[in-house]
Amino acid sequence: MGPGGVAVFAGMRGVTRNPASLFHVPCAEAWRTTPDKFLAKGQGSRQPRGGSAHGVAHGDAVIIQTWAELLAALDQVLDFARGLDLDEAVRGSRFTDFRARLADLAELLEREGSAATFARFTEDIDRHAVALTESQELAMSLSYLRSISRDQAERKIQIVLQGPELPVDEDPNSNHARNTMFELNLGARLQRAGIDVEPGRDADLEFACSGVRWFGECKRPYKVETFENNLAQACRQIGVRLSSSRLAARGLVAVSLSRPLAARVPYIEYSSADVLRQGLKEHVSSLVQLMEERMQVLSHCQAVSGMGFLVGHLIMPAWDVRARLPTTVQHTVCRDICRDRSGDGARLWTRLAPTFNET
Repeated sequence: MGPGGVAVFAGMRGVTRNPASLFHVPCAEAWRTTPDKFLAKGQGSRQPRGGSAHGVAHGDAVIIQTWAELLAALDQVLDFARGLDLDEAVRGSRFTDFRARLADLAELLEREGSAATFARFTEDIDRHAVALTESQELAMSLSYLRSISRDQAERKIQIVLQGPELPVDEDPNSNHARNTMFELNLGARLQRAGIDVEPGRDADLEFACSGVRWFGECKRPYKVETFENNLAQACRQIGVRLSSSRLAARGLVAVSLSRPLAARVPYIEYSSADVLRQGLKEHVSSLVQLMEERMQVLSHCQAVSGMGFLVGHLIMPAWDVRARLPTTVQHTVCRDICRDRSGDGARLWTRLAPTFNET
């Protein structure tokens, strides 16, 4: 563990409020691991294996955007919302505040350079971090929103525009906005891969790939300690969908890691994109592997034979210390968890992977 509230990610630094608790999960025994083992370079890090009782790890991907790029992308999706006659909803939403924060940071960077911008960014880290990450997540959904009907797009965006500015202020009545945005993010990935996605029917996402029907459930845990409950709920929901399907079908579980990890690490510092990718690959893959291992013993997951794909997704603000460049980063790790080794999950990732080379 690095000094002064900095956790070392194999060349990255995760600036954390509570170094002792970073990635430490004091619940089920399988989640227990010390921060030093989990994070320190070359000191017993939990390395992702090539396979498991269910399947194999077969993919990860990173998207990096500068703040200026992100501001332009956010403008596009907000203009799209206004075109759906949602002007009032846009004006009253947290994204209006987010845009103002992004514009302030981008202008300051151009006017006074990275040192002044970094100081401004860290002065109000919670609000700036949320503005950056949620703006990127919404902007990434634009292609998917354009692909569905006007009524569906209007309904989805109207939901997303609601909710409090900070995730910490969410409650069961106001968390639907961010949950829906995570669904849209994954739907956009599938849509960019040429897969037609049906939003919001029985499952969070429904689609077909290579002759297989997929039912997807998207979960956004508040904290790491609730991962097991979220996984069990997803398995239970998918089990119902699969039992009612007359066609060959699989279940997909997508888990957003952003909120529980952002509570410990508001942003990441890294020395190069390659270092960032390697650090995220090692440590996010470890979390996804832990989730898969828990699914193997959770009764609700054991009861579902058609599980096929597990997705772990993280989106965080970051700072390239060598280039002195502010960015926002998305990292996705996927695992094929087909018990019958059919490779259905691997084939789905083959379709998805190229989309991560786009922004």
